[in-house]
Amino acid sequence: MVLQYELQRSIQCTYDDNLYIPKTIAFSPGGQYIAAAFGTCVCVWQCSTGDKEYEVPYEAKALSVAWTDERQFICGFADGMLLIATIEIGKHKGDINHKLVGFDPLNSPVEFISLHHSHSSIAIGGDDIVQIWEPSDDGYLKHVITIPPPPTASRDGRKVKVTSIGWVDRETIIVSYLNDGILMWNVASNGHLRPRPGLPVRNQCPRGLVAPDGRHFVALSKANAFHLYHIDSCAFLHSFRPDDNAASSPSYHPALFIHNGSALLGASGSKVFLWDVRTFLSFHEPLSVPSGQLLQLAGECAASTDQFLIAGSTSTGRIVIWKSHQVLASRSQLLNNETKAQCPAERFSYKSATRDRKTPSTGVWSYIFGAVIFTVVIVLLNSRTVPLFNRSALLSSESGTLSSESSQ
Repeated sequence: MVLQYELQRSIQCTYDDNLYIPKTIAFSPGGQYIAAAFGTCVCVWQCSTGDKEYEVPYEAKALSVAWTDERQFICGFADGMLLIATIEIGKHKGDINHKLVGFDPLNSPVEFISLHHSHSSIAIGGDDIVQIWEPSDDGYLKHVITIPPPPTASRDGRKVKVTSIGWVDRETIIVSYLNDGILMWNVASNGHLRPRPGLPVRNQCPRGLVAPDGRHFVALSKANAFHLYHIDSCAFLHSFRPDDNAASSPSYHPALFIHNGSALLGASGSKVFLWDVRTFLSFHEPLSVPSGQLLQLAGECAASTDQFLIAGSTSTGRIVIWKSHQVLASRSQLLNNETKAQCPAERFSYKSATRDRKTPSTGVWSYIFGAVIFTVVIVLLNSRTVPLFNRSALLSSESGTLSSESSQ
């Protein structure tokens, strides 16, 4: 069976009869809902039907949203306000109540909300501030730690700009900065762990994403490429480049880890490309939207149907959702999969703009080994007095030997 994605539906992002372009989109953990932050509200739709469930209006611009469980999410706004929204299902069908809990943790816009995989800790940030919070028993959040400015900015007295936040493990987060590189912080010890110079530390540091398993980091850039790094070793692994020859963008090309970090999505123009993180190979035809440019990506596994979901928001104010399904592989696909399974060295193939560099596959080594054995056999046979392919001479020689032995 082969995993394929197909278009499920398209949702228009409207509020008060106005069309908006989402700042952030996010699936609920079970894939039942999808939320989008745009304008001065956060809206939630049913993925299966495309029906809007409810809206969370506010007076400031909505910038971020993240789900804590299937019926609760957190949204951040430009005035530093966080709202915790809980969906409460009533007794009658379609009777949905909204419980909101709000508080003001930052004096800066809440541009980023990153939940640890266990949902036990929440990192929020915007402008020059990053804070760690934890859920409390009374339904609120309690402050744990505020990340200090990067050492380079402290020395130079320079303005700090946070560009992304991501969890590596329960005690460690990665924060990327516009002018101060990418740093790893130990939030358990309330101290600076160490900078990672092997990661893409540049003058204008791109946004980045941490894989759900905490193993990889992908750097987003305005160029048409996605740079993959191994976090523990700080090693650069590969640059994924969409093959649509799209030009550089004034904004960051969005990307997303799916399948628990084993696959990477990268959007370029109106297309979404899918790559295997282990082999660096594309494993699916590009997904595309009918109009507009892709600006945000989201992904989740729908537990009820055991399907993967992918969503992309566009510059035309739409959210497009694709869902996976299993199809019977063709004979050529099966043979191709078998060949890949027999050639583990293919996972170390690297593609550059000028040439393909590939570690020889198992079949190549088998061919070389066979050629060496064949050469050795020829040398050994040629050492005899009888020509190698003179069968009559060989038979004559052997019969003569037998005659002489019998006469004796």
